[in-house]
Amino acid sequence: MIIRRPSRRLSSRLSAWLAGALVALLAALVVIATLDLATWLLLDRSWAEVEEIQGILMVWFGLLGAAYALAEGLHLAVDVVVGRLPAALRRWVARGASAAVAAFGVLTAVYATRLASSVTNTLPATGWSASLEYLPAVVAGALIAVIGCEQAVWPESGPSTDPAAPEEAVR
Repeated sequence: MIIRRPSRRLSSRLSAWLAGALVALLAALVVIATLDLATWLLLDRSWAEVEEIQGILMVWFGLLGAAYALAEGLHLAVDVVVGRLPAALRRWVARGASAAVAAFGVLTAVYATRLASSVTNTLPATGWSASLEYLPAVVAGALIAVIGCEQAVWPESGPSTDPAAPEEAVR
C-alpha cells in the first residue's frame, strides 16, 4: 500500500493557526501588562485579577508555543548518531521518534484532562475555575499528538524530502 504525501500538510495549517493564536495571545499580554503598569504608576495600585489573567495567558503562550515549535521543526533535536545512519534507517528512526512524540502528546492531553476535571477550587482574584490553568496542557497535548502522528506517517527527514530527489511515495 502506498501512502502519498498530502499536497498541503495538516501541520502547516496548524502552524499557521498557531502563529496567529500566539500573536493574539502576545498582543493581549502586552495590552494587559501595559494597562496594569499604567495603573500601578498612576494610581499606585496593581490589580490581582490582571496578574492572574497574565499568568493564564503566559501558560497558554508557552504550551501553544511548544506545539508551534514542533510543527515548524524548531524543537531541539540531537542528531549526532542519527546523522550517521543510512538514509532508509534515518527515515524509520524519525518515524519512531515522531510516534514517541505523538504518544507523549496523547498522554499529556489525557492526564491534563484528568487533572483539570479533578480540580474543584477557584482562582482567588478572578473567581474562575482553577481547571482553566490546565486547559492549555490539554489543547497543546492534543495538537502535539496530531502533529507527531502526521510526522510519523510523513517524516520530514529522508530522501523523499530532498528537493533534488525525484518524487517518490512514502511507504
